Amino acid sequence: MAKPELRDHRKFLKLKRLLGAPTPHVMGYLECLWLRGYQTGSPIIGDSLDVESAAEYPGEIGTFTKAALDAGFIDLGEDGRYSIHDLFEHAPSYAKKRMSRRGTAPKSSRADTKTPETLPRGSENAEKPPARHTKTRTKNQEPRTKNSPPTPSGGVESEPAPEVVAPAEEKQPRPRNLLFDAVAEITAMDVSMNGTKIGTLTARLKDAEPPYTPEEVLEFGKRFGEICPWGPQSGRMRPTLNEIREHIGKVRAKPPPAAMVPHGKAPTRGQAELDFASKMARDVL
Repeated sequence: MAKPELRDHRKFLKLKRLLGAPTPHVMGYLECLWLRGYQTGSPIIGDSLDVESAAEYPGEIGTFTKAALDAGFIDLGEDGRYSIHDLFEHAPSYAKKRMSRRGTAPKSSRADTKTPETLPRGSENAEKPPARHTKTRTKNQEPRTKNSPPTPSGGVESEPAPEVVAPAEEKQPRPRNLLFDAVAEITAMDVSMNGTKIGTLTARLKDAEPPYTPEEVLEFGKRFGEICPWGPQSGRMRPTLNEIREHIGKVRAKPPPAAMVPHGKAPTRGQAELDFASKMARDVL
C-alpha cells in the first residue's frame, strides 16, 4: 500500500499533471505497477506495453510510460527494458525476502536479509552482553605502574598487526546492446540526448516476431535511399526513428515476381464475324 505522503510528493504531482488524471486514478496505476514487481520479485517490467499493462493504464499507448519515466517512477536500462525505480527500498518485507532469494535485490542489501519478522520473538532489540575479561599475570610479568604503557603477557611489547585491506571488487563491464548501437549508428543521433527514444524503438524491434537483428538494422541504413526515396530527394541521407519503425519490414520482403506479358488473346466469336464481314466487303469492292 502506498505511503500517506505519496499524494503530496513532487514526483506524484508531476505524474498527475502529465497524465491529466485525478489523484485516485494515478494512485491506482502506481499501486498496480508496484504490485507486479512485488509478485515477480524483480524490478524489471519489460517494454512500454508491459509497463502500461502492469499499471492497467487505459489511455493512449505510450502516454503512461513516458510520463512515469519523466516523473522518475521507472527507469530505462541500456537493454531497452523498463524497471521500477528503487523498488527494493520501498517494498514490504515479504517482497524484499523474495527479491533476496531470487538475486534481484541490490547487492548492498542482500547480506541483510533478516527483518524483525524473521527474528525470534523478543529478540528484536536484544543485545549480546559484553564479554567478561579476566586479568591474569604471569610469573615474569612486571606489575603495571600508573604511567607505564600496557604490555602483553611476558612483559614484551609486540608490534601492532598490519592492517589487512581486502582488494576492491572489480566491476564487470556491462555488455553492449548491439541492436541499440545499430539504431544509433544509422540515425547518427546523440545517445546522451536521445537515449530514451532509441531505447524505446530498440525494445519494439526486439519484441518483433522474429526479433530484428543488428545486421537487418544496418542493412536498412544501407538501403535507405531505395526503401524511402523521399529521404534523399529532400536532402536526407539517414532515416528517422519513425521511418525505421514503419519501413524496416521491407528489408525482409521478397522481390515481387516478374510481370507476365500476354502473347495475345484469341478473338471472340462476335469479333471474328465482324472481321469476316469486313474481309468479304473488301473482296466485293
